[in-house]
Amino acid sequence: MKKLQTKILLCSGLLLILFSLSGCENGDDNSVNSVDAKIVKELPMMFMLFEGNNTFRVIQSQKELDLLFEQSKLPIKNLDEIKEILKGIDFSRCSLILGNKYLPNLLNFDRDLQYKFRKISNKMYLYEVFYEMTDAETPSSFMHGIVVDKLPQDIEVELKLYDIGHMYKTKIRE
Repeated sequence: MKKLQTKILLCSGLLLILFSLSGCENGDDNSVNSVDAKIVKELPMMFMLFEGNNTFRVIQSQKELDLLFEQSKLPIKNLDEIKEILKGIDFSRCSLILGNKYLPNLLNFDRDLQYKFRKISNKMYLYEVFYEMTDAETPSSFMHGIVVDKLPQDIEVELKLYDIGHMYKTKIRE
């Protein structure tokens, strides 16, 4: 009986050690599972561009947003409309992620942009934009953006853009 109790105690101790070690996979405090982060507001497709195509910015204050408009050297045809869309963002509680994309073909204006925003680590978020191009060989550009819960100043955001029309056509060909 004593031998059986000793074996059970040793097995229990061994299991306890194995379970405690399994929680220490890589020791990286920054890694977490990818989870959806809260999007407060999805912005409609807009047609203002700032310096640098296929770029984006994380804007943390009204001052930063105003500076973006002031520094733009590009003509902005619908500036009042864009300012109306961006009006009322509470930068004490929210951050604005704003980007622009150049396309070699015409954008499908009948389809809304789709967004995903996910936390992929304690210091990194992934911002995904889904759009659709047509087959018309007319270059176009558009502006995209989301308002999210306030992000820390030292956070990194990665941008990925997807042409869902191209993704769909590729799946059909396979």
